[in-house]
Amino acid sequence: MRKQQWQYRREHMMDLLHINAILEALTEKQLFVVVLLLRLTSACLMKTYFVPDETWQSTEVAHKLVFGYGFMTWEWIVGLRTYMHPLMFAFLFHCLKAAGLDNPQAIIIIPRIAQAILTGLGEWYFYQLIKKYFGGKMAVITLTSLCLSWCWFYCGCRTLINTIEAALTCVALYFYPWEATWNDQAKHKSYHFTVIASVALILRPTSAIIWLPLYVHLFFTHFLNTSLFTFFKYIVKLGCIFSIIFVTSILTDRWCYGRWVFVHYKFLQFNVLSGKSVYFGRNEWHWYITQGVPIVTATHLPLVLHGIFITVVKALKVHVTTKISRMFLMLIIATIVMYSFIGHKEFRFILNLIPLFCFFCGVSICSLSLRGKAYAMIWLASTNVPMAYYFSVIHQSGPDAVLNFLQQRVGLADALPHNAQPFAFFLMPCHSTPYYSYLHHNLTMQFLTCHESLKLSNHEEVMDEDDEFYSDPRQWLEKNILNSQTSPTGCSNAPMHIVLYDSLLKEIRRFILQCYNVCFETFHTHFPERRIGRNMIVLCKPQ
Repeated sequence: MRKQQWQYRREHMMDLLHINAILEALTEKQLFVVVLLLRLTSACLMKTYFVPDETWQSTEVAHKLVFGYGFMTWEWIVGLRTYMHPLMFAFLFHCLKAAGLDNPQAIIIIPRIAQAILTGLGEWYFYQLIKKYFGGKMAVITLTSLCLSWCWFYCGCRTLINTIEAALTCVALYFYPWEATWNDQAKHKSYHFTVIASVALILRPTSAIIWLPLYVHLFFTHFLNTSLFTFFKYIVKLGCIFSIIFVTSILTDRWCYGRWVFVHYKFLQFNVLSGKSVYFGRNEWHWYITQGVPIVTATHLPLVLHGIFITVVKALKVHVTTKISRMFLMLIIATIVMYSFIGHKEFRFILNLIPLFCFFCGVSICSLSLRGKAYAMIWLASTNVPMAYYFSVIHQSGPDAVLNFLQQRVGLADALPHNAQPFAFFLMPCHSTPYYSYLHHNLTMQFLTCHESLKLSNHEEVMDEDDEFYSDPRQWLEKNILNSQTSPTGCSNAPMHIVLYDSLLKEIRRFILQCYNVCFETFHTHFPERRIGRNMIVLCKPQ
């Protein structure tokens, strides 16, 4: 019996190893297609909502630029964001509009597909980097580890600026001159590296944390013993590259904002210098160590730590591959340390470290025996695939389902006189769902706002609208939505639909259902907390 069990396990282990062998046997084009198909699968499979910025700071802004309607959050009013990011999606929307294909489904899926392709390109360049300096087997195992990362699958197609930053980081690391000798080829690679690093820096100024150590390493490796004139000439060339990209960004923002706005300074001032980013939440200094990295890496973490141990302790020979490994580790440490000083912390801020984590996971797996490699692959696949599916399809799936339902009811609003009543009111924490970039219909909608710009313009503490609402929901509803609890006029002037969580409905049921019926309810999360309920509900006013 035991012999049969061992034979069964051995066959499964060999199957997994055969998968790696198949991947190694694929041509470069075939392997790239596999990676790309996986990213496109994530884009088509995605039914959940991660954070507001994936729509409100990207596709919502792009929708406003192209179609003339969309909501601009306070960051765009005060000039805290660069238009370079949403313009990428605005170009796609413009193409859809010109082709007459700008239906809601295309408006939602096309940006995801574009982002998935960018992420796939980033993976591919990272694979090529590992293959060049560590060999084909190490590259395939690292790529497999990255493809099996639940968080990479979950975020790889989302229209977050952090996702683009992660893809650009992978490409930039490929072009970085890791070679020990400084020649024309290394010099040209450094120019390519600077172009990509500059774009990432323009999009997200805090990415300087990962670029600064690389430039310091470049200086001490290749310019420590050169003449001052040679070094100065090289720095001038790099400065010209950055200046061209920076000026392009400034002019683009001037054109889009209609005034001169230095968004990069405002971004750093708000998020780093003034510490006002804690408005979005404050975390302990050790959050990335105790929560951020463990959750992002998940079941990769034991292998990541083992790979780091091998790099630090067992890699005694000083050669180019060891230097690259240790430089990767330095980038991870520098990023986590610097981000730990910022009060507001999020998982997505360290998204660009996932490929580096997966590299150390690959280092660990490559050091294992044949059986150990198989067990490691079984461990990663059996734990990450269910997590990737759960978070991509089930967890926080309410917003997608609600907007799909509202899309089906836009015809009811079209039949009414123009602006007779708002189409929908979202009675939930601000930015809990996508907005016009999902509905793609120019109807009046409202939501509970949270305008930090009010605090930027003066030193008075101003209560956000959503805080004011949750302090006394019934009083707020009587004042702002329903003129009277019993008056037919109050009901007739109320929005056609109200979207809210089931936890809130329990509190205002007897009051709100005098004007509304529950017409749609969908699951949202297994982990309700505070103002977020288990289900999302749409209340419809009888017509």
